[in-house]
Amino acid sequence: MDIEFASQMGYFGDRPYNYTVNTTLSNFNPDLNWQLSQKTFETLPFNDPSRYEEKPSMDTERTLPLLGVEESDQFNNHSKDSLKFSRRISKIMVKHLKSLDTSICGFLGVSAKVVNTVVTALSLDEIDSKILIQDQAFILRLIWSKFKDRLSYKKNNKICVVKSEYWENVFSLKTFTVHAKEAITELKESHTKQVLVRNEFILNCFCEILFSLSRLMVLALVLKDNTEEGGRFLRDIETIDQLLVLVMNPGLYECYNHRSGKFALECCGKCKVCRSKAIPSNFEALLNEARAKLSIFVSAIKTARPVDISLIQEQDIFYLLSLMIGY
Repeated sequence: MDIEFASQMGYFGDRPYNYTVNTTLSNFNPDLNWQLSQKTFETLPFNDPSRYEEKPSMDTERTLPLLGVEESDQFNNHSKDSLKFSRRISKIMVKHLKSLDTSICGFLGVSAKVVNTVVTALSLDEIDSKILIQDQAFILRLIWSKFKDRLSYKKNNKICVVKSEYWENVFSLKTFTVHAKEAITELKESHTKQVLVRNEFILNCFCEILFSLSRLMVLALVLKDNTEEGGRFLRDIETIDQLLVLVMNPGLYECYNHRSGKFALECCGKCKVCRSKAIPSNFEALLNEARAKLSIFVSAIKTARPVDISLIQEQDIFYLLSLMIGY
């Protein structure tokens, strides 16, 4: 049986959006045979009987550019763009996770409530939110610090491009989960660690929630951070649209020509990427799906009330995280 969150009305700015908060946590475990109780649901931060919304559809045609950056010219050399993006976003993520500033605590606080929803639904004691926020930050900081180190010339003087195996460390659920479970073993003894190591189902849910949060934070920092060295720098990268598509679907990484900043079938038709036998038969559909997903999140994050990431409301973060987990 699915765990379901009741229907709610959500708002971005003055415009209501329709979305059924029907985050089926059975996606974490197909053998799940119990349902989240109404009592547990009532503790969730967006609970309000007057709110209702429907999940955005990906059927609508989406076009690039999404971020206002003109599509890259294939004759320009964009080989370093993925490295530039990865170094900057990892630096920003690690900085925020170390300082635990207000903007990041808002995101971690929402994910903590989602985790505790799973924990209490299994009739276990809720984890103290402050401890859970700190433990989540510790795990994410370890994962992103390792990613950052791999991209450092001082620690990897042969680095010239971000390999797919590096990219997957933070943007692939499967690889991220492996690193998250390793990081959990390094946690100091706490209620969080006890719950996670004793219950595999909660552990897997926790890893997926944390992965979804991490990816959401990346998108939010790119779109909502207005610092010169942060979001503005990232938004100025000519291939930022394509790189965010790869954030949404890292499986497309090998089908991306870093030099031209274009995907296979949209590039030159002659290069190694375009002629690769590794291109899946449904590649075009996968690319369009990833772009549609990205477009939904870009639209949702851009339309959130505040213009700055540090002011995004809890209910908006909860909506976005629910949406990310659902995708």
